[in-house]
Amino acid sequence: MNWFSMYEDLPSKQLKVTVVKRDIIQVTWDERRVTSPVQLQVAIDEAVDKADKSVGKIGSSRAFVRPSGTENSVRIYAESYTHEATDWLSTTVAILTYQLAGGIGSQPTPPRPLQICNESVN
Repeated sequence: MNWFSMYEDLPSKQLKVTVVKRDIIQVTWDERRVTSPVQLQVAIDEAVDKADKSVGKIGSSRAFVRPSGTENSVRIYAESYTHEATDWLSTTVAILTYQLAGGIGSQPTPPRPLQICNESVN
């Protein structure tokens, strides 16, 4: 069995959001889920679901946020099946983080809407 042929590299993107206090974000030990503020993880999960639906591949998208270890910022990682979905997901999670975790400075620019079965997703 050729393990390399089973792996499919997905488009990914990393962003950073400056916040008042980085420790407002609490995450699980493996930094894959936000434990506080809870509403941020709920919103991230909803965004991931929308990205999955846009590409027609459930389970192909994921996004994580974690506080920086050295500065008042939150690191964002997102990936999905297409570059368009990845850009939408990373920017959406950046905006959610800015809004729900005390972002400062300019709010990230909203992404272009995604298309889902002839529907637009904001």
